[in-house]
Amino acid sequence: MLRYAQTGKPEWLDALVKLNGDDLYHFLLSQTDPAMAADLCQSAWVKVIEKREYYQPGGKFKSWLFTLGRNLMIDQLRHQNRWQAIALEEDLLESIELDDEMATKDTQSQFDTLLNNLPFLQKEAFVLQQDGFSLDEIATITGENSETIKSRLRYARTVFKSFINQQKEGM
Repeated sequence: MLRYAQTGKPEWLDALVKLNGDDLYHFLLSQTDPAMAADLCQSAWVKVIEKREYYQPGGKFKSWLFTLGRNLMIDQLRHQNRWQAIALEEDLLESIELDDEMATKDTQSQFDTLLNNLPFLQKEAFVLQQDGFSLDEIATITGENSETIKSRLRYARTVFKSFINQQKEGM
């Protein structure tokens, strides 16, 4: 990114897109629908082009890119009146309703259903961690502190562990 920021040459941008484009799309897709994810991904790359001089070489480019993508996504969801930052609750498991049909789904489908039923902020933290970001990097991307991210991840894992335990009891 530093070379692209300094020169603005398209070949450096192409290399960045090849290295990070799929990861950004996957993250945005985990939070939105395919069409919106594609639009947001494209908009994030436009921001990279427009704001390349603001990139700070001390940070990771991927974190900066995901921050741009996340901010664009939140702006778009707010514009569509779909943004809701759901507060963490101790009774989170009760707030996630899993239908009877869940028991007949394969493991991947069950995981996808659980993931999609997580509140946005927990799902976001979980997906970013699965994409290989550290707690500090997730905190930077989301603008939260590390302890908040740890809590969101703990609540997300609680949902998955609870489901696994229910499956074991049912066997």
